[in-house]
Amino acid sequence: MNLYIPIKKGLPAKSISFYCKKADAKEKVMELLIPVDMYAEDEYHADYYAPLPLENVTPDTLDIEGEAPEAFFKAIKNEKPQSDILGGKPVGSRPSIHFTAKTGWINDPNGLVYQNGTYHLYFQYNPFDIIWNNMCWGHAVSRDLLHWQQLETVLYPDENGTIFSGSGIRNDRGLLGLPKNALLFFYTSAGEIFIQRMAYSLDGGRTLTKIPGSCLENKDCKEDRDPKVFWHEPSGAYIMVLWLEKTDFGIYRSTDLAKWEQTDRVTLQDAWECPDLVEVRFDDGSTRWAFFCADGFYFWGDFDGYHFETDYKKHCLYFNKNLYAAQTYSGIDGQTIFVPWLRLKNTGADYTGAMGIPRKMTGVHTAQGDVICCKPIIADAKRREELVSDKDSVTYMEYTRPENATEQISIIIEETEIIYNWNNGELAVGQQIYLTTDSADKLSLIKDGNILEIFINDGVLSGAFLTL
Repeated sequence: MNLYIPIKKGLPAKSISFYCKKADAKEKVMELLIPVDMYAEDEYHADYYAPLPLENVTPDTLDIEGEAPEAFFKAIKNEKPQSDILGGKPVGSRPSIHFTAKTGWINDPNGLVYQNGTYHLYFQYNPFDIIWNNMCWGHAVSRDLLHWQQLETVLYPDENGTIFSGSGIRNDRGLLGLPKNALLFFYTSAGEIFIQRMAYSLDGGRTLTKIPGSCLENKDCKEDRDPKVFWHEPSGAYIMVLWLEKTDFGIYRSTDLAKWEQTDRVTLQDAWECPDLVEVRFDDGSTRWAFFCADGFYFWGDFDGYHFETDYKKHCLYFNKNLYAAQTYSGIDGQTIFVPWLRLKNTGADYTGAMGIPRKMTGVHTAQGDVICCKPIIADAKRREELVSDKDSVTYMEYTRPENATEQISIIIEETEIIYNWNNGELAVGQQIYLTTDSADKLSLIKDGNILEIFINDGVLSGAFLTL
């Protein structure tokens, strides 16, 4: 059964519970925090409607309770409204190649996996408001990593808690009694205690089925989360990296995806949440391992399938704090693609947040040491010509360092002035000033709707902004 919940964005949230009546008892199916207009009387004016599927519930067995006026309950529909209100900003302000949800709040990219020509993007999602709450997994798909179609939400909160971040893989080895074409997902169930759980899909990622029980339960850390899982061929096992607490991360191994053994605990300066452990490819064919965290900090090291050995020197991909919780794709052979969340403010629209342009990750040897380059996929001129049409609200600009290194460049985008000093690496975006690098030889800008992304040296450093 599908319900459509009226959302009046930005108001105080009230607890609304959904029950399935059975004989003389009733069972709570779901509890959500939904913004409610407590002063509505005869008619309830919604900004938009959020779909809510309820399994094994019919209109005759459904009971809804909560602190809300009668007008709110009357406005709940069991048929899709004739028009979805997407309101807020003019059409031109919504980006066309940065993924945004139709309505609601998004944050961390989750479960990034590629299968049969389709890139799956799952994400932390609150369909029921434009602020963080009610964490679900939303879902979008793309054939080119630039144009996205949002599909139905795949995971909702349950009796074990809300659905926090995680990752996805293809079941290439046919484990857990599931076919090889199944997609497997790892997520954190965030209840009174946090537990790592699994789900699977047998229909190409469109619907996910939760696997009963826990995948990994760590009783020593109460809020451990964000499992990132990948196959490590040299040691013949699946690896899970997990944030534990403070600046500590755990490394776990499994050969069957059912039983996990912790083999390392790594402490990394200033690092927190959303870990990823990646073997970075260099242009000369060499590779090095890097451990990432949510803020874009990374640490070079060696990984043998059991332990990560590092020099503990912190490097950073971003020059401002608007990029967060990036995750690499599973299932793409020969290259590493990742997507960050852009934690940008709402400016009156019925959605908040966006995903950054997907980036190709490569290592670069420099005189100052090895660095990671995260080049936006749209930077390739041929790809841009093939994939970006006149219908897209996209402008791509690229500038190279002049012979006179003391010169600075000034760019006006709408009403925002961007000044970059090639000599000392100072970047000014309007009134905001950042010190980047004095060895830059390229500056790239992507303007897409109300989003501006800036890349220095093909993404050795990058930042994101919201334009008005």
